[in-house]
Amino acid sequence: MPENRESATLPWKHLKVVRRDDMPIRNGLNLVLVIAVGVSAIVMLWVASQLAHWGWTLGLGVIFSYLMLTNYALMHEAIHLNLQSDLRHNYLLGVVSSMFFPVSFTLVQVTHQGHHYRNRTDAEIFDQYYPGFWSRFFKSCQWYGTLVGLFYVLVVLASIATAIIPGTAQSSLVTGKEFGNGNMKDITTRDVWRIRLEMLLTAIFWGGVCWGLSLDWQVVLAMFLMAGFNWSTRQYIAHAYSERSIVDGAFNLKHNWLMSAVLLNGEWDLNHHRYPDIPWTSLPDVPADDKPRPSYWKHYLRMWGGPVEVTEPEPDMWNTEQMINHLKQQKLHSNQSE
Repeated sequence: MPENRESATLPWKHLKVVRRDDMPIRNGLNLVLVIAVGVSAIVMLWVASQLAHWGWTLGLGVIFSYLMLTNYALMHEAIHLNLQSDLRHNYLLGVVSSMFFPVSFTLVQVTHQGHHYRNRTDAEIFDQYYPGFWSRFFKSCQWYGTLVGLFYVLVVLASIATAIIPGTAQSSLVTGKEFGNGNMKDITTRDVWRIRLEMLLTAIFWGGVCWGLSLDWQVVLAMFLMAGFNWSTRQYIAHAYSERSIVDGAFNLKHNWLMSAVLLNGEWDLNHHRYPDIPWTSLPDVPADDKPRPSYWKHYLRMWGGPVEVTEPEPDMWNTEQMINHLKQQKLHSNQSE
């Protein structure tokens, strides 16, 4: 386990230097959304448990799965310190939203911010394989496993395992290229203690909710698995088949207004990677180039065609200094464009 230090891939504490004042965080709106999503989720689970019929569980589960996409979008905002201006409030609401995943907020924050350093490197090209049978086989397992929902299960299990099994985050099985996540390497001793506390709070919260409302555990599990599938199957959509670039290896996809609202503009992923300090309410408004915007659903269907062979060299992983310089430069460009 690394020494008790700050994670190497967490530069977002410096965002007060680069965030634009004309694109403020909507504190009140985000707070209302977190509360509304959480209350609605519990109500749906209670109603489905009371009805206790597979038809109602299926129907409510579909709605619940889309509600949880909004919940993840809120958690994603907290990951980038874009949910609340006050860092303590941001962390608190991030933990609350992560409970409805359910996962450790710290684990997802560390691994997701590591994703911004490793985007389209060999550790993160699930859609591409190198020549040879075994590379194609392992990438196909990763790819179709993600499409059918297994990535969700692995994220939840990673939080549980990291909390209760010492050394999980540094295990080669967990961090390996074949079936692991290289971003787990960034988890430090301090992070592990936070992960343990967050998972304990999550267990207490859901234990209390299930006992207090007499929720049917089978119904709850089924609805969360449906939500997990809906999240996992589209998790890599904005990066699939994009160029091998740390920043530009993503797409701004086209979607309808309703799904844009559900995803909190999450289809603007290229803009997000270029401006990770910009809150979701302003993502469609930041400067963009003339790159094509593929149809969200056509791109999703294309993903079921499977991984393709690598055609571009691997980009170098970024470090903290590169990320901060990029953010400052993006702010400069934004100011000049006004």
